[in-house]
Amino acid sequence: MLSPLIPSLQEQCAQLECPTCGKNHRVTLFSKGAFVSPQFEKNTCDGFKVLANNLVATEVKRFLNNPLPYIR
Repeated sequence: MLSPLIPSLQEQCAQLECPTCGKNHRVTLFSKGAFVSPQFEKNTCDGFKVLANNLVATEVKRFLNNPLPYIR
């Protein structure tokens, strides 16, 4: 259901700057139905996890309300 969103969302997460260390961390997203689960590298800062989780939640809600921008 969310397959058109996942690549775009992974790219957005990869471009986030960590508020704790200032670096970029890698995020892998998995989806099942309307549920998206981010998976982080072992040494990912907690501040980045919060930031990425908030972005994912916001974008999934936006997609569920209006999927047309992501459908090609």
